[in-house]
Amino acid sequence: MLWKDQIREWKDEAREDGLAEGREEGIAEGKAIGLAEGLLEGERKKAIETARQLLKMNLGTVDQIATATQLSVKEVLEIKQEI
Repeated sequence: MLWKDQIREWKDEAREDGLAEGREEGIAEGKAIGLAEGLLEGERKKAIETARQLLKMNLGTVDQIATATQLSVKEVLEIKQEI
């Protein structure tokens, strides 16, 4: 094997290794982002459901429910109109 062929082979192997490593990092990052987004969405759904229950039970003012659930007053008012 010629020296330049050996160098080309090493270069190709290094490129493939780099691509594989990049894919693994990308997949890990994508999973972390997806998990974070899922947790945020779950927290939001829980806050909405809590606000809905508090409104149905007539426990607190709109302002108090907004503070307790960390939803905006506008969001709590929208939920109130739905029930």
